[in-house]
Amino acid sequence: MSAGVTIGCAMEMAQRGIVDSGVKFGDIPSLMKMIENIAYRRGFGDALAEGSRRFSEKYGVPEYAMQVKGMELPAYEPRAMACRDCLLPLLTAAAAICGGICSGRNCSACRRLSTTPALPGPSVF
Repeated sequence: MSAGVTIGCAMEMAQRGIVDSGVKFGDIPSLMKMIENIAYRRGFGDALAEGSRRFSEKYGVPEYAMQVKGMELPAYEPRAMACRDCLLPLLTAAAAICGGICSGRNCSACRRLSTTPALPGPSVF
């Protein structure tokens, strides 16, 4: 998750002329090479390996980092888990949103829904 969001940050910054990262939206070969460069911390990948928050702060544009407390955000919307026929998904989505914002573990997907099994009614887990 973090690599994709960080590369997206670099692509956005490159498109706006802030950096010359070597990756552009739609350029799959350069994207695959950048993932490898991040893994081995080679070239521009070394800066991206630090994550979008540090990367964007390095260039003076922290608003381009899609992160909470230094952790990149997922590519899904927790509120979309709710449906009109069932209250449990709505409560689960609310727990996910609150957990991501208030969690001591940053925006981690781990343990953020720990309160949902305590909800009344039959277990769905």
